[in-house]
Amino acid sequence: MNRRAYLAAGASAAALVAGCSLGDTESDRTCSVDPARNPGTAGWPTATGDWRNTRSVPRAAMPEPPLSIQWTHAVGGHIGIPAPTVADGTVYTTNMDTTLYAVGAEEGRARWSARMAGPGLPVVAGDALAVGVDDSHLRGVGRADGDERWTARLPAGDRFPYRRPAVAAESVLAPTELGLVAFDPTTGEVRWRYRTGLSTARHPAVADGTVYVGGADAYVHAVDAATGDRRWWTKTATAVETPVAAAHGAVYAGTADGTVVALDGATGEVRWRGEVDDRPERLAVDGGHVYVGTGGGLVALRADSGERCWRYDGFSPSYAGGLAASPDRIFATETGSDGDIPGTIVALDPASGEVAWRFAGAADRLTSGPAVVDGALYVGGVAEATLSLVKLA
Repeated sequence: MNRRAYLAAGASAAALVAGCSLGDTESDRTCSVDPARNPGTAGWPTATGDWRNTRSVPRAAMPEPPLSIQWTHAVGGHIGIPAPTVADGTVYTTNMDTTLYAVGAEEGRARWSARMAGPGLPVVAGDALAVGVDDSHLRGVGRADGDERWTARLPAGDRFPYRRPAVAAESVLAPTELGLVAFDPTTGEVRWRYRTGLSTARHPAVADGTVYVGGADAYVHAVDAATGDRRWWTKTATAVETPVAAAHGAVYAGTADGTVVALDGATGEVRWRGEVDDRPERLAVDGGHVYVGTGGGLVALRADSGERCWRYDGFSPSYAGGLAASPDRIFATETGSDGDIPGTIVALDPASGEVAWRFAGAADRLTSGPAVVDGALYVGGVAEATLSLVKLA
């Protein structure tokens, strides 16, 4: 569906809503934003933004509200739609059931689709996509055509937790119930295996030749990206719940007891511990802040000290919901009016946490993402009662 038809139907209305919200913003102090601390990179090749899991967007690529729907692309099925990934002008997503989709970012037209059982989160791996297809297999498909390149199996006795996500950098890195496995992105062969003995959290981070990952063993591990050898490991007291994020020489992780811990990326030494209101589920790092999405809202902490600045109650950390941050604004999924179902996308002021804008499309529920690339938001949800991929700009 194109933008003109959607606007004619009256369903792409967007409202500028300054300082009001379905949830309140609670300020402990104003967070001064550092525009120079903007680690985002071009593209959105994984659900957490980049290989460092910062969910940071370069300032020049961040759209300025108000935004409206440019196109919608329906996906088949009814189970759901994960947070999209975007690379080189193509948006990738699945219906979490039978089909992987590639859609043109500019015009919203299908480029190809590939049938596969139970596809997980698609992740860019060079000229291929890596996709989990069951609890022990990854599949590599060509980004240009969707044709199968390889199928990889986990070593015996191991399985993928958490809907089988995979993260790709120079290797395809897959968190498992026993640790972490690295696969060759062109052949699917196992390069190395790192054992923790317990399940690892989603999406390891990769920075400066090191893989950072945490999990149920209550440690953050630093592993050589080429060999899988341990560089250091640091106890976190309780299980790591969030993908670890790496930026500006530090590593950040959220743990089950409502704590965010900041570690030195080179040594693993603890720099600070900060408290939030609930179990952390999402992290974003930008502008000198760590933004922590919990079941109770979104909390901003100073990246250098862990001091708390503000909390926004309306944030929803649903399975596919998330954050995208820059020094100018934060885009986030917002809880619906019933308090349980995430309803839409909002833009928050990074200094205060106040809502600067909210998408107000009639009857739309935008719940997955956002991925932010080249001045546009790509989100998933329900548009015109149909499970859809949506572009806002």
